[in-house]
Order: sequence, then structure tokens, then C-alpha cells
Amino acid sequence: MEYTYSWEIDDLLKLRNNLLDHKEYLKVSDLNENPQIINIRYVINQDQEIFYMETTDNYKFKFKVKKLELK
Repeated sequence: MEYTYSWEIDDLLKLRNNLLDHKEYLKVSDLNENPQIINIRYVINQDQEIFYMETTDNYKFKFKVKKLELK
């Protein structure tokens, strides 16, 4: 699935309770697929790692990405 529109990203984040896996994050944050993204910040605060993303159409997202488990 492609997330071309901000409302689609919003729907995905709601569906996933603001917790994406690494593949979903790579798709959502791809600036070629989602040119409306104007800012992505990664913040480490105490024990939390949070992403903040803003778009030209005034969406603001706050989410986490699951840690990739290596086998």
C-alpha cells in the first residue's frame, strides 16, 4: 500500500495505534512518495524514541517505530 495522502498516513497511524514497523515507516517517510512532508524529527527522550512528522497540508503526526529484532 502506498501512502500518498496525509489522510492515508493518518488512517494508518490510527489503525496501528501510532506504532509502525520499520517497513511501514520507510514507506510513510519516503519523500518521493509523500512530497507533502516538510519535517521529520526523531527525538530520544529518556527511554522513549519518538518520531514527529509534519506536512504541508497541516497534519502533525507523532509515532513510534518498533525495534527491528535481528535473528
